[in-house]
Amino acid sequence: MNNHYYQVLLPKAVPIELIYCYHTTIEIGAVVTVPLGRRTETGVVWKIKDKEEITFNVSKIKPIKNIIVEGLITPSHQALIERTASHYLSDTGNVLKMAIGNGGYLEYHAPKVQTLVKGVSLPARITQARQQVLDFVESHPGCEKKVVIEHTGVSASVITSLIKMDALSVIEKEEEKKEVSLDITAKPELSFTQEDAAYQLVKRIDTGLFCVCVLDGVTGSGKTEVYFEAIEHVLCKDERAQILVMLPEIILTTQLVSRFEKRFGFAPTQWHSGLTIAVRKRNYHDIVSGQARIIIGARSALYLPYKCLSLIVVDEEHDSSYKQEDGVPYHGRDMAVMRGFLEKLTVILASATPSLETVYNVREGKYDKITLPSRFGAVMPDIDVVDMKKAQKHDQFLSLELCEQINARLERSEQSLLFLNRRGFAPLTLCRSCGFRFQCSSCSSWMVRHEAPARLDCHLCGQSQPVPNQCPSCQSQEGFAACGPGVQRIAQTIEKLWPSAKITLMDSDHLANESTRKEMITSIIDGHADIIVGTQIIAKGHHFPKLSFVGIVDADIGLSGGDLRAAEKCYQLLQQVSGRAGREHIKGQVMIQSYMPDNSVIQALASGDRDLFVESELMAREICSMPPYSRLISIMVSSLNATEAERFAQQLVKKLPVDKKIDVLGPVMASIFVVRKRYRYRLLIRSETSVNIQKWVANVFECIQVPKSVQIKLDVDPQNFG
Repeated sequence: MNNHYYQVLLPKAVPIELIYCYHTTIEIGAVVTVPLGRRTETGVVWKIKDKEEITFNVSKIKPIKNIIVEGLITPSHQALIERTASHYLSDTGNVLKMAIGNGGYLEYHAPKVQTLVKGVSLPARITQARQQVLDFVESHPGCEKKVVIEHTGVSASVITSLIKMDALSVIEKEEEKKEVSLDITAKPELSFTQEDAAYQLVKRIDTGLFCVCVLDGVTGSGKTEVYFEAIEHVLCKDERAQILVMLPEIILTTQLVSRFEKRFGFAPTQWHSGLTIAVRKRNYHDIVSGQARIIIGARSALYLPYKCLSLIVVDEEHDSSYKQEDGVPYHGRDMAVMRGFLEKLTVILASATPSLETVYNVREGKYDKITLPSRFGAVMPDIDVVDMKKAQKHDQFLSLELCEQINARLERSEQSLLFLNRRGFAPLTLCRSCGFRFQCSSCSSWMVRHEAPARLDCHLCGQSQPVPNQCPSCQSQEGFAACGPGVQRIAQTIEKLWPSAKITLMDSDHLANESTRKEMITSIIDGHADIIVGTQIIAKGHHFPKLSFVGIVDADIGLSGGDLRAAEKCYQLLQQVSGRAGREHIKGQVMIQSYMPDNSVIQALASGDRDLFVESELMAREICSMPPYSRLISIMVSSLNATEAERFAQQLVKKLPVDKKIDVLGPVMASIFVVRKRYRYRLLIRSETSVNIQKWVANVFECIQVPKSVQIKLDVDPQNFG
């Protein structure tokens, strides 16, 4: 018997090529189980190997154990996995893990349901309730227990007793899958601008060619309804078509799921970290089999093995949550474009504040652009700026003008939103006696004060500790001062100023699971909140009809620091949260509190001149040769000894290979310089293209010797690497 030889890729980082044999032909992309040492692992047939290619004794090659499923990973999907690994300098097996997990998602068995039929005997005593059940089951054999209870009104114990007496028999069968039935009777009326935008999208989809289309519309312009039109067109055109809608935050699925169900007559399939393993297995099965027609998911949904992917929508494409840094680094938006290219699909990038990379790609002619310049059925809110250096203050953190706006909304039974992008009670806690400041012992960040219960949390690495009774430095028991506001402190202030108002606090600490999120959002929509206090979790995608006022408590957060995108992110976030005001018939008002009212971000928001801000930011990036005009990657040098780390980093600069296409910037001490007591220095590598850097990096670790006391690694920021 002639064996066939295959390279099998496992969903993990394996440093060598694994070759296995099998007695029959297996297609590339099949999921199989193979022996690895004493364990059995799940992997994917990645390549067919000729016997002549194998350089070792083929008699030692172990056979593939089982074929789980054929053709799961298509050639285009395989190319996506390989290109992701190659582009972001990662391991191919780790990227594969995002597509198949550890193989457990494929271990799906349809849930069983218990149905009832008439038994072999009758009970000795027939009560009215028992007779009702027996009569119903006789006329409806094979119905579920809950159906019997619903129609007869009896208790579950009546049915249980009849089963014990053999008057009823239980038969298990697979739960019937609800068929996806497209129903577009709830189609809304669109404005002329929306209809034209939808037509432009459909025209591009019908070419059957790869296309990236930027749907650029102000907040409240109806972008969702426009791409709904594109989705409807694809669903009607091909009954096998699957559409992926990517969202940056799990919380955004709550409202969008109900909108999809109302618009198309069925609920979309979800994919994100908030789902249980059982639900994920079921949804994975539906996606792989093609039963799931519309999939709403976080960035990880991009790598799933779709049966017939036909359209990709990236909503809020500018959001930094699409960037993954743990495990495999990648940017969900960029890889969505890559998947669209490989599968010849249209990719829709929707945003009210497109990223500068997207704006740059539009200007370069790589992306098409469709604009929605005005709101649907409403007007943009008025925006006022309060200079907190001069303003009268009603409270330590709230101006008199802002409080007057809240009063006016309470009198008119309208809703107000106070936005502060800072979790907890206070960002800094210090001793009243000696001024000692609480820092995280792992990463040196300031510990954030939280209340109920009182604790100190590090929002960078997750360390937590109770607030001590005395100062760790001077042992004073005079207490600690909370410096600066967090959303908990603002909510507490609001409760004191308006004790009769209904206040809702929305941040990630109070939205632990999907049911809590759904309940809170529904409560706000139904008007059971007068004042909402929230972080960025409430800034995007939500539609609250009664919300007419947005107060931005501290607009200066995020404007300073070493982040290249500080101004861009701040502008996008504040523009998004401003867009929550006045989305229906009520005129919206936004008030921005700032200690830097002349800052370009604040001025752009106040004037509504986004283009001016974008132009100035792009010009600054071009002058400094920063993304999107270049690509960046970091080499991190770390050691337990700060002097040794700095010395080796300085030496490394001199040893690195010289290339005219590559700039080496630094070294500089990393912004967070103590991680598990290791001191870190960063070298920034810059070039016009990521390809230049990839070729250069391939030679770096071959030409340097690293002492045992020093660690060196590449740090890829997907947003900067492009």
